[in-house]
Amino acid sequence: MFDWLLRRALRLRRAYRSLAARRAVVRGQEHWQLPALEDHVRWLQTLYQHRWPVTGDGTGDRGSALGVEGEAPPVFGDFASEERAGRPRILFVGEVWSTHAHSWLELLRETDYNIRFFAIPQGLPRDDFPWPTYVTERPAAAGHPLRRGIAPWVYDLATGLDGFERGDGRAKGLPREYLAWVIRRWRPDVIHTLGLTPASEFLYSTQLDHTDIADIGRWIIQLRGGSDLFFSHADPARQYLAIVVKAAHAVISDNEVNYTYLEQMGVPGGKRASLGTVPGTGGIDIESLEARWDGPPSGRRLILWPKAYEAPWAKALPVLEALEMAWSRIQPCRLVMSMTAVEVRDWIRFWPEEMRGAVEMHEHLPRREVLALMPKARVLLGPTLVDGVPNTMFEAMASGAVPVISPIVTVSRVVAHEENVFFARNLYPEEIAAQLVRAMNDDQAVDAMAERNRAVVRRLACRRAIRERVLRFYADVLTGST
Repeated sequence: MFDWLLRRALRLRRAYRSLAARRAVVRGQEHWQLPALEDHVRWLQTLYQHRWPVTGDGTGDRGSALGVEGEAPPVFGDFASEERAGRPRILFVGEVWSTHAHSWLELLRETDYNIRFFAIPQGLPRDDFPWPTYVTERPAAAGHPLRRGIAPWVYDLATGLDGFERGDGRAKGLPREYLAWVIRRWRPDVIHTLGLTPASEFLYSTQLDHTDIADIGRWIIQLRGGSDLFFSHADPARQYLAIVVKAAHAVISDNEVNYTYLEQMGVPGGKRASLGTVPGTGGIDIESLEARWDGPPSGRRLILWPKAYEAPWAKALPVLEALEMAWSRIQPCRLVMSMTAVEVRDWIRFWPEEMRGAVEMHEHLPRREVLALMPKARVLLGPTLVDGVPNTMFEAMASGAVPVISPIVTVSRVVAHEENVFFARNLYPEEIAAQLVRAMNDDQAVDAMAERNRAVVRRLACRRAIRERVLRFYADVLTGST
């Protein structure tokens, strides 16, 4: 009964707030603020996970959970012990499940920065995620560590019952109230959003409703490859994204084309970050991959296809047709696929038995397992329609594998056909088949390409060198010199 009443009250409060906000806009006033929000946010302190609740000053202590003295939900550490007094604070906002996000944050290990993560309502941190994290999504499994000891209505408060909605460029629900409260209390020096959509939209819409936080921290946007802007920059309905970008201090991208798109959308200079273009993962550990080479590439027979899905930015079915066309000419071989879409699985069931027996399909391979396979692969299969500069391409180059990828504009500016990669357009099975046959049979070309790529990948994606640039960039942001 209590849960039902609380849900009802929250719905009524949201409806009233929406009506008052519309009236305030008409009158040219600031959006109306929920009067009792501070009281409810005290309950939300239990959601400062994976850490102990944070008190009013934002520094944190081992306070009580749900107002019960001495009680606290299961945690994996605490905010207080990881807070370095007087050191700069960086708040990351984004999808906490993203391996790209994890890899970028690893660049900041063993620094004096105070790092926290605000997970937008699209997933939960893994159990070993090492950074203090604010969660806004209720775990589905009853036995999940983030559910034990936490009443369901606490999650309802954090997610606003309706969770996270998009469509008009505005995020709805209480997660925005939660983010505003975090920024107001912790006062980060830098806010780094991972992706233009949805993370940067989420922060911007929060700032619209809470104008007092707009000047707290310097805002950095990190774009995701080509998917953030390729379609958006040409869509009149999504030109509002330029307004989001203009509100930030700087934009990080893995390719130059994104800055061109932003300029076309009316963003001066594309808000280009001073550190230049960098891979979204923060680069790759070249020495580690080179040390695991499984003999010369010409002696390998593994084809690795890490993104076997159907999406607006990559089509799998032409690749399947190319594999059928080339199969008899690339034997012996083994094909390992990750992120395998249901549609792809359905069509592979119609392949001859001798083909199916050489195929290993995975719905999802952890990134560490993909990296373990790279030095064993002869070919990285990755035709696409839209992308930035693929991290898998760099990983393949450092591993001695030959990338068979598409000559999209973001890629063709940094690597050359037959020098570093074999180009094949995504929608042309004959091209993919021809380059796959060449990559699996021309031993001399494969070994020569692998040797050339050692120097190229070190220049473009060396993690050690990129880390130095990233740390200098954050230092410049904090001093206001960028």
